Amino acid sequence: MGLEQCLSRLAYVPWILIVMSLAWWVWLLDAIWFQGARRTRNSAVGLWMMVVDTGPYGWKQCVTRRFLVILYLVLFGTAGVTSYGALRDRQFTLGILNAVGIALLAADAGGQNKYCKAPHLYQADNLRIPLTTTFNAAMVYVLPSRHYGFDAVHSPKIEYEHRSLDAKIALLFGPLAESGSKWSAFECGFNMRQIVNDHNKNIVRLADEQLINLAKWLYCKSDDRGIAVMRSIRCDRRDGVNLIGRELIMALLHAEYLLFELRERLPPDLNNEWSRLRNAKYSGQGDNIEPAAGFARTGKEGYQDAVSFIYKIFGLSVPDPSALDPEGPPPDRSEALSLEPESINDYVGKLWDMCCKADSTTLGAM
Repeated sequence: MGLEQCLSRLAYVPWILIVMSLAWWVWLLDAIWFQGARRTRNSAVGLWMMVVDTGPYGWKQCVTRRFLVILYLVLFGTAGVTSYGALRDRQFTLGILNAVGIALLAADAGGQNKYCKAPHLYQADNLRIPLTTTFNAAMVYVLPSRHYGFDAVHSPKIEYEHRSLDAKIALLFGPLAESGSKWSAFECGFNMRQIVNDHNKNIVRLADEQLINLAKWLYCKSDDRGIAVMRSIRCDRRDGVNLIGRELIMALLHAEYLLFELRERLPPDLNNEWSRLRNAKYSGQGDNIEPAAGFARTGKEGYQDAVSFIYKIFGLSVPDPSALDPEGPPPDRSEALSLEPESINDYVGKLWDMCCKADSTTLGAM
């Protein structure tokens, strides 16, 4: 058997699949090795860097030129050479198909796969909470896991991940922006709960240990080494910005709803800790349990209790003054309250009382 016949037989090997699979393994190891460096440097590190504005399919723009050249050389040296051998051996169909495969890969003409539209399932170490956006890239919060703190990442917009949020966001905030008379606290809370429940369906069954770690973090029940790391904020915080924001509270609300739904799987010492963030009176558990954070007191004091608990979740014993004690003039008129508040303290207190009546959870009211 001559060289051309050997190359022709080797053309049956799926070289493109093998080479690209090996390349992805190299990129994965590179991502793990340079993980810390990429968080502290804006320049390219290792073999690739995330270029978000290229979209979820623009992988070539994220790879260093040197590695991309090596990848093409390996492809041409395997699939290209064996295709030539197949053509010389008169295996025209095989040779042409392999050559076309290389051309399609090089030209990005193979069509997009269904990755972004396919159902996305989340494990405990990657519980992503998408934020509202009308752009093709957005911030995504990642809930903490053992030895990994709360994080925020800039990510291409994944259609399936945002589908429920995009469908409900207009119903959630549109009426308030258009006209206060069309907005109600009940509808706002109901739409928010639908968004949370729909997203949580994609979280696959968590191991008991993972669920316990998440409960200890959210309910502020333990400060051992692993949980202490979970309380940290892995991303950088912008100066002068407090933690009481709509998206951050919504991310915490996802965790609270998940733990409440799976509370029967928690051990006895954590089984009733859900009452720290949920009013037991409206949860079918009677009213003999201490009120949730923010529900024991009314007015601004109740709001401050809720803020303090939220900061405690992140390992911060002293909340930012701008979150605990808002300053400045109140709005001329509050559409939610249908009144003209006398002061910022009066506005915060009455707004908190109204939210507590509309929602039975601390984070839902917040």
